[in-house]
Amino acid sequence: GIAWCAARAYGGSGATEEGAPLFHAATGGDYQLTLKAGELQFDAHEHLTNSGNTCLAVWDDPLLGMAFREFERQNPAFPAKIAERMERLAAGLAPHREERRGGDFDYAWRTADLIARKFRMYAALRLAVKNADRQALEQIRQEIPAMRSALEGFFEAFRRQWLRGHKPFGMEDCEMRIYGQLGRYRELELRLQEYLAGRRGSIPEFDDITPPPAPHCWYPQMTLSA
Repeated sequence: GIAWCAARAYGGSGATEEGAPLFHAATGGDYQLTLKAGELQFDAHEHLTNSGNTCLAVWDDPLLGMAFREFERQNPAFPAKIAERMERLAAGLAPHREERRGGDFDYAWRTADLIARKFRMYAALRLAVKNADRQALEQIRQEIPAMRSALEGFFEAFRRQWLRGHKPFGMEDCEMRIYGQLGRYRELELRLQEYLAGRRGSIPEFDDITPPPAPHCWYPQMTLSA
């Protein structure tokens, strides 16, 4: 951003060929790679009727799926588009995870990977519950430990990113969100075990899975810029 502004301030257009040398001189990093990582957040207004932020998926509850459901309410195809976009981004960033010049690209990779995993799992879970597909539900249950590991890895990178440039105050809120999610995935795992064993007749969070129409995006905006 600073490289782009500097190019513009001195009469340039802000084009990549102008910003890249400035960025490299200041950070030693790859300008194009940094722009690539910036695809974590994008303007979703062409897909949604109201405001939305794809990084809401990071904080989404695995049983309630509020961000997923709100995106779907506005555009039924959008959750799959998010997952596909994040999978492509994670694949592009994977070879650069050790790079720290100009940004923490392991953090970017972990964020993209986590968003894709969460939306894929929620979509599969909801479909399996709807169809009473016990085999699919067991497969999802077996994938939960890997999801918890992805969450822990994401927060490890998030914490590194935060403490590199900030005081610890405020991080406690993010810690509660992440560790709360770890507990919620454990709850999901237990609930699936109980359902598959016949000790529960349903998973109530999926009894009514469509939010009512709303005049605006009722899920609060959050970002990962910290």
